[in-house]
Amino acid sequence: MPLIGVGYRSEVGPFIRESMPPIEALEITVDHCIRSIPEHRRDFRQLPELCPVFLHGVGLSLGTAQRPDSGYLSDVRQWAQWLGVPWYSEHLAFTKVPGLDHAQLLPLPRTEQTLRILCDNIDIVQDGVGLPVVLENISYYFDYHDSEVFEADFLAEVCNRTGAGILLDLENLRINSSNHGYDAGAFLAALPPRAVRAIHLAGGCESHDLAIDTHDRQVSPATFALLPEALRRHQPDAIIIERDQAFEGFMEVLVDVEQARRIRDEAAADLPRSAGTSEVPPPRPTVSASARRRTLFDRQRSILEHLSNPAGYASAEPLRGAPGGVRGDHLDRLALVGSLVLAKRWEKIKSILPATCRCLDAHAAHLIREFAAVEPPRSPGRRENARQLHDFIVASAGRVEPDYLVDLVRLEHMIASATFSSREREQRRYPFAPPAAGESFDLRSASDLKILKTPFDLKRVLDGADSATLDRGPDQTVAVVPGADSARVFWLDPGVAALLLTLDDWTTIHAAQAEPIQELVLSLAAGHLIEVRPCVSA
Repeated sequence: MPLIGVGYRSEVGPFIRESMPPIEALEITVDHCIRSIPEHRRDFRQLPELCPVFLHGVGLSLGTAQRPDSGYLSDVRQWAQWLGVPWYSEHLAFTKVPGLDHAQLLPLPRTEQTLRILCDNIDIVQDGVGLPVVLENISYYFDYHDSEVFEADFLAEVCNRTGAGILLDLENLRINSSNHGYDAGAFLAALPPRAVRAIHLAGGCESHDLAIDTHDRQVSPATFALLPEALRRHQPDAIIIERDQAFEGFMEVLVDVEQARRIRDEAAADLPRSAGTSEVPPPRPTVSASARRRTLFDRQRSILEHLSNPAGYASAEPLRGAPGGVRGDHLDRLALVGSLVLAKRWEKIKSILPATCRCLDAHAAHLIREFAAVEPPRSPGRRENARQLHDFIVASAGRVEPDYLVDLVRLEHMIASATFSSREREQRRYPFAPPAAGESFDLRSASDLKILKTPFDLKRVLDGADSATLDRGPDQTVAVVPGADSARVFWLDPGVAALLLTLDDWTTIHAAQAEPIQELVLSLAAGHLIEVRPCVSA
């Protein structure tokens, strides 16, 4: 009988831990593990003590027409061993080529060429990770004119050739059957029954007359309606409820867990009467001969480049500059995919640079489109994308309006960098011992201190003010330094700022000088703005 579980997210980790049972299993995203801070890594490694866990991936880009990244596979293998998982699941999709990474799951042309490349990649992954690979069917909004076989038949053939399993996402199946006009029951019938190792359930919405995969709400009745038939035909290890956004509504996930449990139990009661009734999948069409990886690679790069630039995919003439291979009647859907890509990227950047993004949204939206065209995403990471926006605005300083945005993004990026630096350290060890009265000592500015001079009152903006313009005034000095848990931000007195700027190397304060400034030294050291040590001069 399959376990009923949820996708683990650190944002709701305590809530998930308190909800076991009814939660019986957890699905962990390996990319979150690989990129996590030490505290979260410890949390992930302790999860198998609570319940069975399964390992899922989003960053491999299994369908890219290049061999999978061996370093990434080594990381996955290490986490698979730490967590003791039975298999490793990934998406039947591509997300990137060298130099471009949209973190958006995109479909593959269902051709013999693609099939052979994909099977080679899966063999490499299974060898590199040391576990069976389980393939998830993705939601997709456009298809290719040269796709030769039904989606389920393509997935089944990949499994037949490689021994891979299937992660059957019923929300994606519902979305695709609606958007592309095929029968979800025929899809379920075409899958090898013993290959389905897990089932995903999630919630979506409707937009632009299409069903959209969002993972931000409850599972729909239409998706739950597919689960009894899936369980009649297949015997997965787990059924996982996914929630990737809108975590404030996570109580809804427990409601979905209970609904999935009821359907599972009813299906188990009916199983003896329906055992052995699964249909044999229909014969699969003959597919074309193999071609070189380069053909697929060029197509994938063309699609990613097109989705990077709003000026292209949002054009009133969708045929102009459209990537080759996409079905003509699906070209207008590329604009939807492009907007989803940009929105997802913008949410990542907002999590790092919230004030900057708020002001851009309100007063300089054209810069967002320019940024997307000039700086396509090179990594799925939040910090990397925030760094790209920072570099773009700073490099564009001469034409950025309102002009306070340049100093704002500099300051907010300094704060974000210092915050991450704080979180990545087990503890801070400043060489500070309060000097005794009458003793000489050495001091210098903290090695990781960052200082920004600005004529704008940026504190107002950081605190939530949404001013279209800020008048220039006297220069203010802001200092940022990592603290115990997050960045420390100081708006400095001019005299203190001048002092810190001169202390770039160890400076001796002799006993006769020490007493008058002892209180200031203690205050600056307590804020981690300076480092102090016993005097080492002769």
